[in-house]
Amino acid sequence: MNKKNRAIFIINEILVLNIAIFITYLIRFGGDLPPGKFQPYFYMAIILTPVSLIIFYVFELLEESTIKNHVLLIEKTIEGATLAYFLLIFIAYFLRIFSIPRSVVVISWAIWIPMEYYSKVFWGRLLKKEEENIILIGKEKEVSSFYNKIKLSIKRYNIINIYQGVKDISRIIKDIEEHDIDAIIIVSPINYREFVEQFLETSPKKVQIKLVPSLYEIKISRPDFTVMGDIPLIEITRTNPSFWYNGAKRVIDFIFSILFIIISSPLYIVIPILIKLSSKGDVIFKQERIGKGKKGFTIYKFRTMYENAHKFGMATEKNDPRITPIGRILRRFHIDELPQLFNVLKGDMSLIGPRPEWEELDSKYGYHKLPFYEERFLVNPGITGLAQIYGSGGLETHPNIKLKYDLMYVYNRSITLDFQIILMTMNRLLRGKGI
Repeated sequence: MNKKNRAIFIINEILVLNIAIFITYLIRFGGDLPPGKFQPYFYMAIILTPVSLIIFYVFELLEESTIKNHVLLIEKTIEGATLAYFLLIFIAYFLRIFSIPRSVVVISWAIWIPMEYYSKVFWGRLLKKEEENIILIGKEKEVSSFYNKIKLSIKRYNIINIYQGVKDISRIIKDIEEHDIDAIIIVSPINYREFVEQFLETSPKKVQIKLVPSLYEIKISRPDFTVMGDIPLIEITRTNPSFWYNGAKRVIDFIFSILFIIISSPLYIVIPILIKLSSKGDVIFKQERIGKGKKGFTIYKFRTMYENAHKFGMATEKNDPRITPIGRILRRFHIDELPQLFNVLKGDMSLIGPRPEWEELDSKYGYHKLPFYEERFLVNPGITGLAQIYGSGGLETHPNIKLKYDLMYVYNRSITLDFQIILMTMNRLLRGKGI
């Protein structure tokens, strides 16, 4: 997005929010404007304006790609506005410098969301790019039918090239570099899976890949979609999260890890005593793991095995005799993972992400040979993640299945998803199911 459009969306965000607050003020007092009653609304505006800008930036609500997708736009607007109001209530409660009636919170929230949505739709249509360079891939009949439909569209699509089949991907990459391609449209998606996989591995720039879905693709997925002319398209490529997402994630990691350390602090006294009473050896188990960018780091855990047990193998069975009695309890509720909160504070790990891999296991089982395996190292490893929530957990889940969950997180990561995983993890732990 260019700087001019970004500035327009930021100004729009500020104006719409403050207009919504002012309308709430009018509704609350029946059209009267008592100056003495305006203080809470003033504080609302002062707090919500910067908070909403940061949240909407993190949620990519200031990006043209999000604004073009109306389903995604309304979903993220509701999530972002709701989170902003939760933070407002949190700040108001702890600062205790003003109070906000519940009716005001509900009314202003209900006014703000539709105003945000429709204003962004308006600016999105007004500022949209006049021409989009595209490449079509598919069988002759389907491509011809698709072309005849989109050429009648109001928006102009500049078709750079049409490929009936894909034998040499380098030709497509050359077109992308020479003609500044915006999107590749695959008209017969089920026949081009190999191309999509190869392209995602070798693409030299961020190019959207869109599919004209058959009933099969629609039935098996819940994808993001756009419309070209009157034809629905599934988007299978996503832009990377913004810098602000990474910054916000680091802040959340730091705050929550400190909070969890404080809450669990009694366990840091009790557990070492129990470990010492049950077996000889160090309280903390240290091990080298692979982190972001395949950089090594030392992971911390409460020791759950007898001393030097790891020398006799890394993988553990369900009833592994090397595990101490207290270790079985710690593992069941994953309390042995608590010291990893200090890994999070150091920045080696995150609360949410793919589990950190053992280099020995990578070498032994050849994980690096799995397609797209390297992409799991684009983010910090986490204490918990999608594989731990939805997979069977531990070594029972096949590495290929774990990788799919890890890549689902890498490609779809967001603040909303992180909070969802945290809540689901806490639910599983409290029910004794582990992760």
